Amino acid sequence: MVFGSAACCGTLFILLKSIKAHLKLNIKNIIGGICLGVPNYFSIYFLMKALDSDTLNSASLFTINNVAVVMLSTLLGILLFKERISIKNWIGIGLAVVSIILVALGTKIQNLLIG
Repeated sequence: MVFGSAACCGTLFILLKSIKAHLKLNIKNIIGGICLGVPNYFSIYFLMKALDSDTLNSASLFTINNVAVVMLSTLLGILLFKERISIKNWIGIGLAVVSIILVALGTKIQNLLIG
């Protein structure tokens, strides 16, 4: 529903903008939008599937998901855009990895104690 609403709003926006001024559609922008939209859709889809699972509780799942998104963004920035990461940032990345491990282990230990 959310993605359908976003598609309708985006289409309406483009139509209104093209009425006001000549709008030239660029195929590269359309392909880029699809390349961003498809992984975004499936990330939400799989997040919902994971929330349905009994393996991790929602607090752990959201923590792991958010830290993983930040780490992936950092990695893509390094690989694609040749970003330089400071020592402070590397320490933050290391702490993020440690936090994912601690949350995952804490959830596993909690499940063992309860179940």
